[in-house]
Amino acid sequence: MYDTVIKNALVFDGTASRPYEADLALKGPTISEVGRIDHTRSPTVIDAGGCAVAPGFIDMHSHADFSLPVQPTADSLLHQGITSAVVGQCGLSPAPLLEETRQEVVGALGGFFSGVARSLPWGEWSSFEGYLDFLARGGVSLNVLPLVGQGVIRISAKLF
Repeated sequence: MYDTVIKNALVFDGTASRPYEADLALKGPTISEVGRIDHTRSPTVIDAGGCAVAPGFIDMHSHADFSLPVQPTADSLLHQGITSAVVGQCGLSPAPLLEETRQEVVGALGGFFSGVARSLPWGEWSSFEGYLDFLARGGVSLNVLPLVGQGVIRISAKLF
């Protein structure tokens, strides 16, 4: 028994092979089978005829680390098929924040991201681990692949 069967999908599997028509069986959020599937074994059947199915896309250069704390569902990214985002790009990240340089870092980031940076709940974290925990508690919809921004570390260490 499957939770959902997606039938008649044009599958792009991410291996660079040619797309092929197949059915996909899901148990919860996991694809458990791909091929020709008896869809009568599922309470939910989606006919994807004429539609493509592909693995989620990875945004290799994202600044979603500054929007996820206030918009954890990441709707605009998910609607594009992006399921993973590499954050911490351009030397910028919302953490770590040392108490002695916190205002300087937040001010510098505000120069890059203006209104978005001002709306972040900066008091909710100091460490990078604390930032990631904050995201996890908020129920982020994406896989977050974090980089620590070297610019933030340099400001914190007064290397600029």
